[in-house]
Amino acid sequence: MKLDSRIIAGLLVLILTVSPAFCEVKLSLVRKFGTEIGGEIRGTFTVKAKAPDASSVSFYLDDQLVSTDSIEPFKWTFNTHNYPGGAHVIKAVASFPDGRIDEGTIRVQFVSKFGSKMLIFVAIVVLSVAGSILLGLVLAQREKQRYQGRTRCPVCGTVFDRQWSYFHMGKAYRNTCPTCGHKFWAEAISDEESP
Repeated sequence: MKLDSRIIAGLLVLILTVSPAFCEVKLSLVRKFGTEIGGEIRGTFTVKAKAPDASSVSFYLDDQLVSTDSIEPFKWTFNTHNYPGGAHVIKAVASFPDGRIDEGTIRVQFVSKFGSKMLIFVAIVVLSVAGSILLGLVLAQREKQRYQGRTRCPVCGTVFDRQWSYFHMGKAYRNTCPTCGHKFWAEAISDEESP
């Protein structure tokens, strides 16, 4: 059985115009100001709809019309504070000049304050910073109690025990001579140099 090439071409055109895989509306969420962590969003966002050759796109939040755009790129900007918190579905319905209608959806979670994932993220950051500060203080206290050696004042020549300081350059600590009051970067001197 031999099929006519015109029948095959007609079937191909019919498949291409009916198939939803070729006309699906693609949605993307763009953050303008706010936070987006693990699907939870808070702040000002823009939903962009990619619908080639569409004449207009209507945006719905939970099946309620919120905006219609007839100029490409099709988009809707919103602030999560203007809507109740929780799970929401944003849908874009594209209308084409030939009468076709197509849609795309995304699911988001609006949070009015810190959501659970944001709270976990903030807690991890705060604990990491606090732990780093605490470790630095413990190590500094341990270093402070250790003998730092002796040093010699470059102005009056007095030899004295070097004091640990938070301010240091390499192995030199910022010290003040007990005799003349001169402040200098004190490096440790060897036992042969000290009297």
